[in-house]
Amino acid sequence: MEARGGVNLDGFSANMWACGSMLKQVPMVESSFVNRSVTDWTTRPISVFRALATGFDRVAGKPQLILPSLLLDVFLWFGPHLTIPGLIEMLTGGLVAPIGADPALVEQANLIQETMGVFVERFNLFSAFSTLPAGMPFNILFSVFSSLLVGLPSLMAMRMPMTSPLGEARILSLSSTELIFFTWLAISIIGIGAGVFYTRWLIKQVEPGAELGSVWVAWGRLLVLGFIGYVSGSLVLFLTGLVASGEGLVYLGLPLLFVAGVYLAFAPHAILRYRMGVWGALKQSLWFVRWNFIGAFGYIVLAFIVLWVSTAQVWSLPNEESWFNVLAILGHAFVSATILAGSYAFFQGRRQWLLARLDELGKRMSQNKADPTDPDGDVDAVNENG
Repeated sequence: MEARGGVNLDGFSANMWACGSMLKQVPMVESSFVNRSVTDWTTRPISVFRALATGFDRVAGKPQLILPSLLLDVFLWFGPHLTIPGLIEMLTGGLVAPIGADPALVEQANLIQETMGVFVERFNLFSAFSTLPAGMPFNILFSVFSSLLVGLPSLMAMRMPMTSPLGEARILSLSSTELIFFTWLAISIIGIGAGVFYTRWLIKQVEPGAELGSVWVAWGRLLVLGFIGYVSGSLVLFLTGLVASGEGLVYLGLPLLFVAGVYLAFAPHAILRYRMGVWGALKQSLWFVRWNFIGAFGYIVLAFIVLWVSTAQVWSLPNEESWFNVLAILGHAFVSATILAGSYAFFQGRRQWLLARLDELGKRMSQNKADPTDPDGDVDAVNENG
């Protein structure tokens, strides 16, 4: 057979068949990249932005997920305020500058007293419904960060408004120290329990087939985790305060707590998502952040920035008496639910990806050790996989 240009196609086909036969007899070198599982070795881990997008998709597809936060904010806005009249004396009693002190020190002490006075005047103990560990009813940055972990996100728990479109809030005062403590403890326990139910609801949207175990067991473990967090944090601040000998070491405990908070930030995720005990969850969070430090730290920082900037620059703009706060409450509830759902998507996705790779690495190292013709195969496997 002959084609245009006078080329003999029969001869060309015969030559190609002969070349193919020769190639079959040549030993081929198998590449480890070719033999890798598609699901394990070519799939990239979930990114920070993809996790946030996943959270946004779940909340946008089921808007009723913002209802718990919405109801809590409505209660804190229109409901009664539980105040502690003697709190100002407890917080500012030791902030009096000595006679003859430097004028700058006196001015700083007066400024702190004034700030504390405003805080105590707006203080509402019911804000302890909102955050973990054990309800942080303080209008500071840490309350924003701690509400990321578990709990009902709340805008009004941070703002603690004194008025509403319906008028001044009804004030309920507590004076007994024992009553204050047990009331705070009861509100915190109930708030953490509400956060457990709410977070499990979010997890079911991220992973519908997730087995979450007993809600009561998870509730108890988070209470223990909150207790450990408070005791450890207070102890660190107390000890670092004792050893601080210079002005630059006064706040030494805060960086230590920040680093510990980053490494242990996903302990509630391990308890709620994978039914781990408190000690196992702490170790799991340490392990997870160690192997995903950049991603884990990036998600925490990005989530904090989004929450803080949106709260300070957008959701806090309406006056307390304005009905526009309804829009702010809706926006804050949606953003908070998105970030919380995204954190579980991030934790689950990165954890499964890492476990798959460690399992594959273990299998390859076992196969290389069992092959006497490749005594250095285990070293090659480790080097190739970092």
